[in-house]
Amino acid sequence: MITSYARSRRAVVLLLIASFIAVVAFHRPLAHAAHQVRPLRAMLGDASAVVLAKVSAVEEKDGAKLRTYRLDVQRVLRGDLKPKKVALVQILGDAQPSADAQAYVEAGKRIIVLLAAPPSDGNLKKQLADGAYFDVVDGRDGVIVMSDNGDIAAVERVIKIAATIGPATGPRSDGQRVDLALLELASGHPRLAADALAEMQRAGSLRWLSRVEAKAVGKALANQRIDPSIRASLVDTLGAKRARNLHPVLVALKPNQPQVLAAALRARAVLGQAADDDEVGRYLASNDPAIRAAAVEGLALLKLADTTERLGGLATKDKSELVRIAAIESLGESKDPEALKWLSRCFDSDARAVRQASGRAVIAIGGAEADKALVALALKGKSPTSRTYAATLLMTKYPREHPVIAELEAGKPGADVRELIEHGFKPAGTDRR
Repeated sequence: MITSYARSRRAVVLLLIASFIAVVAFHRPLAHAAHQVRPLRAMLGDASAVVLAKVSAVEEKDGAKLRTYRLDVQRVLRGDLKPKKVALVQILGDAQPSADAQAYVEAGKRIIVLLAAPPSDGNLKKQLADGAYFDVVDGRDGVIVMSDNGDIAAVERVIKIAATIGPATGPRSDGQRVDLALLELASGHPRLAADALAEMQRAGSLRWLSRVEAKAVGKALANQRIDPSIRASLVDTLGAKRARNLHPVLVALKPNQPQVLAAALRARAVLGQAADDDEVGRYLASNDPAIRAAAVEGLALLKLADTTERLGGLATKDKSELVRIAAIESLGESKDPEALKWLSRCFDSDARAVRQASGRAVIAIGGAEADKALVALALKGKSPTSRTYAATLLMTKYPREHPVIAELEAGKPGADVRELIEHGFKPAGTDRR
């Protein structure tokens, strides 16, 4: 027989899962992951031809379920292609709005594109006019937009070298792939930077960066043309692989985007040369809340005697919700029981995301001290919301017969918590009977 507490516990677990998802969605912008691409050297093996072309027109067909790109081929870089006018096919279906529905490229742009075998679907062919149609290897990733002749020369060179490496693995090819990645970074092209990241992530080890190579890495990391998520992931990857001679590059970087700053602070700590208190303090004094939030991680990495207290001050007093959540998360990651007094104060925040982040942090610290803090909050929290939320966290962890729940009930909780224990959450507009 399922007891009323078991039903209540099941209800609060489901609600807590949903609320934690909401917290992740709130905080995702600062830690947005880089789009992962397959290395060009692997993609080339799937291409029937690689061409330089100008996009003459972009057309939608079949009620916007199909998009075609008409190309004037200027040069065939690899493979065999006879027609000078071809078209790409992008099948949208019912995907809109989504990443799959975004256009590959605008009309008027020059591109280098990896052509794949034409679509074989008979119904699809009925929607297309006569002509040479092709799919694209890996969709949008196989369309490389050119800004000028320098881009064209850089991408051509990379394709030529990548084709000689192919999908090979092993120490020799590992070094070749790293060399290729450094060449791609030196180009400054956004798509080649994404490819460099893919190659670096697959590399078994990274050797000493020469002065020229270190300069190329630094230039790429500062390049505003390259997506910040790509640059941040590059920093994390190079740091994790202990790329030697990277530290001076990161010190000179002076990042002005939160993702890149957070990654640089992490990598410097991994390399054993973390940013000092003065440098972190300058970032914490920024007028940009996102920069301050990124700097919070740097503060946590310092591990000074007063780090927990300073993080607690940010968690409870900073005007930005983003900064408060970053500080709360760092307190949780510290596993320091001293952080619990600061986290307990955050349960009374008017911001739901702050309360929920605090709950996650308390759970991350764990242990008897965390349970004690939650019991105290459930019994004496300043608001019904903080009391019931603390009780919710306890109910997700323990069955009713557990000593912690017994302690909570023995403390004579208020009606709001007693109602939660006995009946779970009451949906709006309903009455429990």
